[in-house]
Amino acid sequence: YFGPKDDPSKRLAWALMYYKAREEDNTYARPLDGLRLVVDLLKHEVVEFVEEAGGVRVAALDEARYMSYTPPALQRQDLKDLIVVQPDGPSFSLRGNHLYWQNWSLRLGFTAQEGLVLQMVGFNDTLKAAGGLVRPILYRLSFAEMVVPYGDPAYPHYKKNAFDAGEDGLGCNAHSLSLGCDCLGHIHYLDANLGPLAPGGPARVIRNAVCIHEEDAGMLWKHKDYRTDTSEVRRARRLVVSFMCTIGNYDYGFYYHLMQDGTLEMEVKLTGILSVGNLGPADLDPASGGHRPYGTTLHCNRKEGTGLFAPLHQHIFCARFDTCLDGVANRVKEMDSHPCPPGPANPHHNAWTVHERLLTSEMQAQRDADLEKERFWLVESSGATNRTGKPTAYKLMARDPIKVMAQPQAAFMRRAGYTQHTLWATAYNPQERYPGGEFPNQDPRPICGLPLYAAKDRPLVDKDLVLWHVFGAHHVPRLEDWPLMPFEKVSCMFRPFGFFDASPVMDVPVASKRQMLLSTSNHHSHALPSQRGHHHKSLSLPDGSLQQQQQSRL
Repeated sequence: YFGPKDDPSKRLAWALMYYKAREEDNTYARPLDGLRLVVDLLKHEVVEFVEEAGGVRVAALDEARYMSYTPPALQRQDLKDLIVVQPDGPSFSLRGNHLYWQNWSLRLGFTAQEGLVLQMVGFNDTLKAAGGLVRPILYRLSFAEMVVPYGDPAYPHYKKNAFDAGEDGLGCNAHSLSLGCDCLGHIHYLDANLGPLAPGGPARVIRNAVCIHEEDAGMLWKHKDYRTDTSEVRRARRLVVSFMCTIGNYDYGFYYHLMQDGTLEMEVKLTGILSVGNLGPADLDPASGGHRPYGTTLHCNRKEGTGLFAPLHQHIFCARFDTCLDGVANRVKEMDSHPCPPGPANPHHNAWTVHERLLTSEMQAQRDADLEKERFWLVESSGATNRTGKPTAYKLMARDPIKVMAQPQAAFMRRAGYTQHTLWATAYNPQERYPGGEFPNQDPRPICGLPLYAAKDRPLVDKDLVLWHVFGAHHVPRLEDWPLMPFEKVSCMFRPFGFFDASPVMDVPVASKRQMLLSTSNHHSHALPSQRGHHHKSLSLPDGSLQQQQQSRL
């Protein structure tokens, strides 16, 4: 929404246009600049069509080899097969949409807007009672919203700020996954049943939209007693529940990782194709620096004054945690680490402590990450305690916090106010589901979504709570991101912190001999050489010129 002409009584779509000479060409490699096109989707009419004074511009094909996929004949030929085998089948079980694995118990859901949703998440605590006790952790967990704002002030880039969940729908753009390509190993797929796209229309089913599988996750724990020369080690395994979607030029993988120790990780993998723009003579003028300051030059022909660039942008996600930690009544604390000042209480200057701050209201519970204080947040139960008498708790770790670069006055920020803080906490309200608002497309309100919810300033102590965590990818494009970007990962973690009375993974068994034989192939070639004495880079690198330079210095 940029003004009254974008009134929500009309369903408008602003079109980005590209030129393709052949069907197999990279769709996004040659943008058509100089045209402005707006379509009324309800009337099926073009309501705005403008050709700019400079005319239509399109990238040349002189960089064609950087614009498409590598043909099979030129692909690597030395990559061996990697096969994942579970001869006894997976360790998880599924009854309808109820999933069980390694003491975890949860239900799976799927919506057109959020995609895959976890519900009624609990853990069977075998330390609490013989046979275990299923303890509630989360009532509902989802990737509630994401926005991708671009940082170039020129048209069309300043209008690129899609709310991929609220406007396009993560779930309704989900992929139909294929074994061996999207997922590897012993896979169980679930279909996504979505409602009709139009009133009265048929329901839509996306086959194999959700992938469930186990992965080896490295080492779970290990200790070697050097006194007795004995060692104990356990392999970690994690359950991955995921889906993928494509929103325009970008592809996203959304992953829920369940760990054996009660940790839950939310991860997003970003790949796909950069949204690019054309460069003109003014952008390439050496007098102004020779490049456009709002992005990365991918290709330029300075003689012709043309080129291609990828604008700076951000991918900002919001995870919604509807908590029910050992019951509905919970509270939130902010945990900051502080070095102790020198003095009698700290004579060796090494002491530090952790300060707790109870977040009592919604206006107070708008918090930012702080690396200097190693800040994290605790969700505590209001009624349950652990064996030391402290409230049982889970720890929210902001692994990839992000600071939105746009000014608060930017048009999209009226819907993206939630991006201004790393953490928000609100009292539960079934109508408050999406941080960008229920219908962010063309929403004319000056404030909507999460800032509007939190403005009520409701009390948070011993209440039914919702945590909203904002994280993301700050994308300064690289040449290596073109023409297809390798996966970039961002994540957050929800981890037990005094929730259990002791380590919940001491009962994980040693890997069986059959597992070790099937999954390993020992090949001993030779011992590594000793690294004593002087070592020059020239001895390790095949570049003769470097070796000559080293010799000339000696």
